[in-house]
Amino acid sequence: MGTRGRYRAGRFYGHNIFLCGGRLMVGPDWKGTVVTAVCIIVPAILYFSITLPYLITRWVPGGTIILSISVVLLVLVLVSMYLTATGDPGILPRSPEVPDEILRNPAHPRERIVYVGETPITTKYCETCRIWRPPRASHCATCNNCVDRFDHHCPYLGTCIGRRSYRSFYLFVVSTALLCVLVITACIIHLVTKTVDFRNATRPVTSATSALKSTLTDGATAVQLAIIPFCFLAFLFTGGLTFFHLWLMWRNVTTAESFKRTWTVTGNPFSERGPRSMWALLCTSKPPSQIKESYDETAAAAARDAADAVSAATAASVAAAAAAVAAGDLRGEEESLEARQHRKLALNGHNLNPPDVGTSDYVASLPSSGGHSLYAVDKDEDEDELMGHNGHRDPLQHNYQSRQAPRVMLPPRGYDGRGGGNMV
Repeated sequence: MGTRGRYRAGRFYGHNIFLCGGRLMVGPDWKGTVVTAVCIIVPAILYFSITLPYLITRWVPGGTIILSISVVLLVLVLVSMYLTATGDPGILPRSPEVPDEILRNPAHPRERIVYVGETPITTKYCETCRIWRPPRASHCATCNNCVDRFDHHCPYLGTCIGRRSYRSFYLFVVSTALLCVLVITACIIHLVTKTVDFRNATRPVTSATSALKSTLTDGATAVQLAIIPFCFLAFLFTGGLTFFHLWLMWRNVTTAESFKRTWTVTGNPFSERGPRSMWALLCTSKPPSQIKESYDETAAAAARDAADAVSAATAASVAAAAAAVAAGDLRGEEESLEARQHRKLALNGHNLNPPDVGTSDYVASLPSSGGHSLYAVDKDEDEDELMGHNGHRDPLQHNYQSRQAPRVMLPPRGYDGRGGGNMV
């Protein structure tokens, strides 16, 4: 059990740094994490040592309530920051070998079309990691890794934000924004309470204006006046991020997709929106880390083999249907007997069922080479089978393939990481 939580540092080639015998991992720009931690801890020490003691003694029970909430929020900030900065954001392991189709043909296109539901999306081959990226994955130039459901690289936490770290990142942003609001409120209450106490102690000699001036010249007040603008600027940043990511989650879009306008033309194929999307991102369990020693590669390999068999059956089914149409057997939406047999064997032989595509990003397999597949189509494939007799794409034939080819989903979120174009 002592090694189950360790990262496989010896098989890892990115820019991340491993600590404590491979139990922790930080990003290459870890200095940003240290600066962020200092910017949180130093004001917190001043706040807990100057502001709260005065409120606890002079403002009862309000001071005690503010102290309790402040402790909870500070713990949430530090824990979520630690989990985000030292955890695996969803790094996809590199393949030790180049995929067969690229090894045989170095000029093989580095893009493929993958269908999510009825929507085609383009996935790319990563030359550095030697894998076909799954949908929504991207290669981070700073960390030098491919990250599953890549959102962005956060320089303030020194690491990428991806599928496995998004929840802790959003908790960090929200709790920091709330803590800033609470600190600003407590400091203002401190100044007001101290001014009133000073006025009450010197009446009728001292006026309200003189009491305020005396409060502002106090050494403890100078600390409050430094904390308030600092926390206000921090709130503008973290508060803006809170609402921005709330908007992204509601639409089921990542930061990278939003800035690149990825779904402007095709529309977002991941159908969950609103509360369902937020629940999937924030409340469901994280997938296992694929770069830890405890990751079950045997199960991933078995799923990959099943995907290859189903892809071959799918390609045979589509080819048989296209051949029937080319021969003049235009029977609309009906499948040929041979195509139906291929489909039945593919589904029954591997105990797989047609799926619903959703936020969890279950993705069908990509064929390793050759043939036509509904879910993965090489861009250099001969499209004659998808063309009408007049040389233009036949929408009827396109719809026929879209609806009739078996839509096979495999276990969610895993990825074999060995190239070859299989997502399992």
